[in-house]
Amino acid sequence: MKALFVFPVRVCISVHILCLLIISPLFASKGIVSHLQFKEYSTLNGLPNNDVQTLFQDSNGFVWVGTKYGLFRYDGYGIQEIKSNLHNPSLLTSNNIQCITEDKLNRLWIGTDNGFNVFNKKTRAIEKIIIPKAKSNNIARILILDNDNALIGTENGLYRYQYSRQAFIELTAKNTAGVFNPTTVKSLLKDSRGDVWIGTWDSGLYRLNPTTQKMYHYPPLNQQNSAHYIFEDSRGTIWVAGWSNGLHRLHLAANRSLIGFDTFTHDVRNPNSLADNLVYAISEDPLTKTLWVGGSVGLSITDAANPGKFINYQVHASPHELPAAEIDAVLYDANNNKMWLGSLGGGVIHTNTSKPFFQNNMTISSSRRVFATSIYSLYVDQDDCWIGVENHGVMRYSHDTDQYEEYNQIKEFGQIKSMSTVFDILKDRRSHTIYFASYSDGLYVYQKGKNVKNYRYTNCHFLPVNHLTALHQDNKGNIWIATKGGLGVMAPDGYRTSVALFAIGTNKVADPDIRDVITDHQNNLWMATSTQGIIRVEANPHALQQAKTHIYNPARGTLSAKHVLCLFIDSKNQLWAGTEGSGLCLYDPSSDTFVDKHLAYNLPGDMVSSIEEDESGNLWLGTNSGLVRVSSPGDDAATRIRIFTTGDGLQDNYFIPNSSCHFQHKLYFGSTKGFISFVPEELKNVSQNVNLQLTEIYIRGRKLSQLPADKRRKISAYSSEFTESITVPFEYNDVRIEFASLTYNNPLLNKYAYKLENMDDDWKYTDGTHRLAEYNNLPSGNYRFLIKATNENGDWSDVRQLNIKVLSPWWATWWAYTLYTFLLTLFAYYVWQDVKRRITLKNSLRIHVMEAYNKNEKERQMIVEVDSIRVPGSDEVFLEQAIDCVKKHMTDSAFGVSEFVEAMSTSKTTLYTRLKELTGMNLSGFIQSIRLKAACQIMQEQPGIRISDLAYAVGFNDPKYFSRCFKNNYGMQPKEYLKRYQPKTDREVL
Repeated sequence: MKALFVFPVRVCISVHILCLLIISPLFASKGIVSHLQFKEYSTLNGLPNNDVQTLFQDSNGFVWVGTKYGLFRYDGYGIQEIKSNLHNPSLLTSNNIQCITEDKLNRLWIGTDNGFNVFNKKTRAIEKIIIPKAKSNNIARILILDNDNALIGTENGLYRYQYSRQAFIELTAKNTAGVFNPTTVKSLLKDSRGDVWIGTWDSGLYRLNPTTQKMYHYPPLNQQNSAHYIFEDSRGTIWVAGWSNGLHRLHLAANRSLIGFDTFTHDVRNPNSLADNLVYAISEDPLTKTLWVGGSVGLSITDAANPGKFINYQVHASPHELPAAEIDAVLYDANNNKMWLGSLGGGVIHTNTSKPFFQNNMTISSSRRVFATSIYSLYVDQDDCWIGVENHGVMRYSHDTDQYEEYNQIKEFGQIKSMSTVFDILKDRRSHTIYFASYSDGLYVYQKGKNVKNYRYTNCHFLPVNHLTALHQDNKGNIWIATKGGLGVMAPDGYRTSVALFAIGTNKVADPDIRDVITDHQNNLWMATSTQGIIRVEANPHALQQAKTHIYNPARGTLSAKHVLCLFIDSKNQLWAGTEGSGLCLYDPSSDTFVDKHLAYNLPGDMVSSIEEDESGNLWLGTNSGLVRVSSPGDDAATRIRIFTTGDGLQDNYFIPNSSCHFQHKLYFGSTKGFISFVPEELKNVSQNVNLQLTEIYIRGRKLSQLPADKRRKISAYSSEFTESITVPFEYNDVRIEFASLTYNNPLLNKYAYKLENMDDDWKYTDGTHRLAEYNNLPSGNYRFLIKATNENGDWSDVRQLNIKVLSPWWATWWAYTLYTFLLTLFAYYVWQDVKRRITLKNSLRIHVMEAYNKNEKERQMIVEVDSIRVPGSDEVFLEQAIDCVKKHMTDSAFGVSEFVEAMSTSKTTLYTRLKELTGMNLSGFIQSIRLKAACQIMQEQPGIRISDLAYAVGFNDPKYFSRCFKNNYGMQPKEYLKRYQPKTDREVL
C-alpha cells in the first residue's frame, strides 16, 4: 500500500527538531544485557512465599521453585504445591528446600535442611531419606552420578549413596587416601570431562576422578579458603565463588593437577566491577555468551570469554534496575531462551535475552518537550523518509544531511504555522508530488523547491470536508481522497470533483466515514467505512453519482463487520479486508461476499488494522494482539500463521490502522510506541518447539493426585503429565483435563485446540485463559482425547492423545448382561412350560367334562337336575340344547349372557322366560350352575387337582371367586369337597 526506506541508525536531538531514537537496531550481546526488562512472580501474583533458595527446570520443561517454606512447580500460569501441611503433615522431610536435581528416570532429588526426598514424577511417590548416623542432615547439594548412585553434600560431610541398596558411604580420609576429611560441603559439579568438583565452606576445592576414584585437593583460592559455588561454562572454564571473596576463574594444567586463577572482586571506585563479593549463584546465558553472577546486592553480568567489566543490576541507585536485591539462584531456560532469577525476599524474576527480530524506533518531540510515539502514517522511497506523528504533523529523514527534521524546519513548509495528525502519505508516480492527508487541515501538496499548498474544502472543489483519512492512486493515475464526509478525486487530465457520501452511487449511504480506499484490476473502487461496512462502485471519476452501488455489511449478510479499517489486494489479486470485531476477511467473487478468515486461521485478537505482503507472498497483519505472518493466504488447508509479540522485541502489541508500508525488501508498521522495521526473509525460518503438557486431570472435581491411593491407581498408575490412558469408574465419569504450553514470556497468548473423539464433532479452540477441557456424565465406552497447542508465536505442537475408558456400571457389565440373559431365558422357559401345562390340562379337562356328561345317557335324556328341579321330557330338547351350549364353552371365561343368547339363536327374553320356567334360574345363574356341576364331576374323578386349575377349567378366571360361588351353592369350600374323594393312607385304613 505504501513504501518505506531503510535508514541509518543515528539519533540527532536538539531543542528545535523532532528526532528519531533508535532503541535497539540489532543488539550486540552487551546491548541486550544492558537493557533487560524483568518480570516478577511473587506473593502478589500467586507464589506462596518470596524466599526462593533454588531454581530448577526439569526434563518436561516445568520450572521448580525451592523456597524456605515448600517446593512449587510453575507452568507459566500457576503453581502446584508440594509441601508438608495440615492435610499431609509428613509429605517431605522438611519444607526448607535447599537444592533440586533430576535423574534420567524422571525422579527429582530434593535436598532440605533435614534429609532429602526422592520424588517420582511419574507415580508422584515420595521417598523420605535420612542419612543414618550423620551429625547433620542439612543437605546443601546433590549430584547424580548415574541412575543408582549419587553424592550427597551435607553440613558435616560428603556421602556416596546407592539407591538400590539404600546404603550410604561417608567419604573420609580412610577411603580417599587421606585427602578428604569430613567438612561442610556447599557445592558439587560434574564437569564436561566427567570429573567431580567439590566445593566446601572453608576447606577449599576438591576434585574427584570417578574412573580412578582418586581425589585431589587444591591450594586455597582466598583467605577463607572458601569454594561456596562451582560452575562450568560452555567453553569448559570452571568458575568458583568464595563466600565474601568474590569470583574466581580457574586456569587448569593439562593434567588438572595444577591450578591458577583470576579473581574478580567489588571495587567501590569502579561501577563496572563485581557488584558484591558475596556471591550466591552463577550461570551462563548461551545466547549472549555472558556470565550471570547472583549475589547479596543484585545481579552482575559479564562477558564470559573476557570477564572483568560487569553490568550490575540492583534495586537502588543503579542505572540498571532490578526488582529484587538478593539473587540466590540463577537458571538458564533452554526451552524458552530465558534467564530465571530466584531472590531471597523478592520471589522469582525472569527476563528474555533473545536477539530481537525487529528494529524498534521511537520518536521524541524535543522542541515541545513532549513524547510523540504514535505513528499514524509512513512513507519512504529512495529520497526521503516521511513519518506522520500524532498531533505533530510530519517529520522527514533526509539521506543527504542524515538528519530528522520537523515539518516547520523544512523550507517548503515555511508558511505552515501548525499541522494536525497526518493519516496518510502518497507520492504521485508520475509527477513525484507528495500528498499529505491531515486529520483536520485538508490536503497538503509538497513539491521540492516550492511552497507547500494546503487545500481545504473552502478553497477547492475536490474536498467535501477537511477531515481526510486515506489516499490512493489507481493504475490510470487518478488520485482518490477518502474523507469523513465523502470522496474526492483528482484525475490526471485535470478533472477534479468531490461527492458527498450520501450521493455516491445509486444506493445512497449516509455518513459512513471512509477509512480506506483502493481500486482493483477490474476498475472497481472499494471503500472501507467505519459504520456501513464496504462500498463498491465503478472507479469512474465522471460518473460517481450514477454508478451502481454494492454494499457489504452485516445487515445484508455479505460482511460480518460494519467497521472496516483497511483494504489490501495481494499479488494473487485477492481482496482482503481488515475489520474491527471480525478481524480478517477475504472477498469471494463467486458469491459476492466477504468470508471470515480470522477464526479459520486462528488469528489473535479481533482486529486487523493494517496489511502488507512480503516478497514470498506472505501476508503481514498488524493487529491488536501482535504482528502476524500468514503463509499461503487464501488456501485454508495450507495456511500457517506465526505471531510476534512484545516477547519477540515489539514495542507494543497494538498497531495503528493503515500505518504500514513496504519498500524494497523491508516492511514497516506503526504503533502507539513508535514503529518497527524488519526484513521478512530474515524471519523465514524462525520457529520454536512447543512443549505441551497435561498439567492436571480432575476426576469428579478432584485432582487425580489428590485421590486416595487405591482409587488413583485404578484410574492411572502415572501422574497427569506422564499418563497416556486413564480408566474411569462409571460413578466418576466427570472428567476435566488441564493443559499448558510451557512458555513463560506471555503465556496468555498461547492457543489450544482439543476434541474428544466419539463426543466432539470438531476441534474446540481456546486460549491461555481457559486451559480446561471438561466432559460431564460421559457414557461408558472408549474415548480418545486429542490436544494440540501453540506457543506465544502461533507455532503448533504435535497432537498429543490421552486414551479414556469409562467403565460400565455393574448393572451394565458383560457379566450382568450374561445374568440378565440367563434369567430371561429361565423365565421364558418357565412361562413356556406353564402355558404348555395349562393347554394340556385344559384339553384334558375338556375331555373329562365331555365324558362326565355322556356317562349316563339315559339320565341326560330323561331328566336334568338343576338346583333340585326335575324337568319333564317334553322340554328335554330345548334344555339339552342349553346345557350343550354351556358345555361347549365350559373353559371360556369370557362366555357370558350375551354370548349364551347369541349361541342359542334366540332372543334374550325368550331364552330367559323358558329357562326360568324350567329351572327357576336366570341366565347367568344357569351358566354358573352348569359350571359348578362340572367342577363337582371333575373333583370326583381327579381328587388331586389344584383348585386354581379347576377354576380355569370350568370357565372361572379368578380362583377366589370360584371358591366363593362354590360355597354359596354347596355350603362348603371346594377343598372340603375334595377331601371326600382323597385316597386314604394305610394308617387311616387301620
